Amino acid sequence: MIKEERKNKILELAESREIISIDDIARALDVSKATVRRDIDELDEEGSVEKTRGGIMSVNHKLRIEPSLRMRSGMNVEEKIRMAEAARRYICDNEYIVFDAGTTIRELAKRIRGDRHLTAVTYDLLTAVELAKRPQMDILMIGGFLRKTYYSTYGFFAEDMLRRFRADKAFLSADAIDLEQGIMSYTPDDIQIKKLIVESAAEVILMCDHSKFDTKAFLNICDLKKVSRVITGKELSADIVERLCSMGIEVEQV
Repeated sequence: MIKEERKNKILELAESREIISIDDIARALDVSKATVRRDIDELDEEGSVEKTRGGIMSVNHKLRIEPSLRMRSGMNVEEKIRMAEAARRYICDNEYIVFDAGTTIRELAKRIRGDRHLTAVTYDLLTAVELAKRPQMDILMIGGFLRKTYYSTYGFFAEDMLRRFRADKAFLSADAIDLEQGIMSYTPDDIQIKKLIVESAAEVILMCDHSKFDTKAFLNICDLKKVSRVITGKELSADIVERLCSMGIEVEQV
C-alpha cells in the first residue's frame, strides 16, 4: 500500500470513531507503528487530524462531536491539576461562588480547603459531590433536566434558579476559545446556563487548558471581555497570551 492510500485509510479510521490508537491503526493497515507515526505526523501538519495521547482524532470529527466525559477526564490532566491549585487561591471565606460544570472545575472542587466557609452553587452533580465533602460549605444545587452522560442539569428550571442569584465569583470552563468570537460551546444545552453564570458574578475566572485555544466549536457563549482572569497552562503560546492581555484580561499561566 502506497503512502497516500495509507493516509486515506487512516483518515477513514479516524472518522469512524471518537479516537483511535496508533496500535489499532497499525493492526488495521498491517504496517509498523513507526510507519503509522510518520503518516500521522504528515496528516497532523496538513491539519487533517489532531494527535492525542497514543492516538489521533479527526479534525472534522472533533468539530462536530462533543467529547465524552470519559475522554475529557483523560485529557491534559496534569495541566488541569496545576490550574486547580492556582485557582483555589482565589476562594475566600464568606463568598458566594458559582462553579461551572466540567472536569477542570471538578479538579478545583477537590482542592478547596475543608475549613472554608462559603456558599457554593453548581449545576454539575459530580462537582457537587466533591464540594459536599467540605463540612463548612453550604451547597446550592441547581436543578433541571439531567444531561445523563455528563451529569449536569439544564433547561428552564436551572436557568430560572440562576437568574435569582448574585455571586462574588464564578469559575467558568469552556469547550473552546476563539480569540475573535469568544467562549464557545459544542452543545446548545448549557449555553444559556453559562451566560447566566457570567451575568450573575462580579468576577469571572475562566479555567481552560491550552488545547482549548486550538479547539473549534460553533456555538458562542459570550465575548472574552466578560472574563476578568484566565487561568491556563504554561503550554499556551506567548502570542495568544499577549492578545488576551491586550483585551484587558489578566492571564495566569501555571
